[in-house]
Amino acid sequence: MNFYKELELILQSQTPQEKTEKFEAFYSAFQKEEVVFEKEYTSLTFDKPSYEKICRIISPQDVPKRKNLTTKEGQINLLHAVAHIEYSAIDLALDGAYRFQGLPREYYEDWLSVANDEIKHFLMLENLLNELDAKYGDVEVHNALFEASQRTQTML
Repeated sequence: MNFYKELELILQSQTPQEKTEKFEAFYSAFQKEEVVFEKEYTSLTFDKPSYEKICRIISPQDVPKRKNLTTKEGQINLLHAVAHIEYSAIDLALDGAYRFQGLPREYYEDWLSVANDEIKHFLMLENLLNELDAKYGDVEVHNALFEASQRTQTML
């Protein structure tokens, strides 16, 4: 299994289920040292967030307000907002490992551990949304975290 190519495929996953399943297999192989770091790899620059086909993206000012938390709709809006932060954090952690090559193994261990934690958080929130008869993608989101990560592309 090739390190950068597998991370690229995980980052390109079209659904949370696909992303988490691919990551779980990859992370297990990585921990068993069954993953090979390619000597030379040209990483992609992603111009769209991985969740663009799951969520309707709107400007941050137009995202539904998280109020009336005693109502089902209010709870869904809050949980969805936090789930979106976690989903974005998965991609940010994976990107931290994917984009920077030739660093000590500990660097990659740390970022993959972060991604693993963010996946756990996302899945917990997704379960809570499901209990409210909702799912990730039901509420509009903004892509400010993705845009911030794109700005770092020019810093390399």
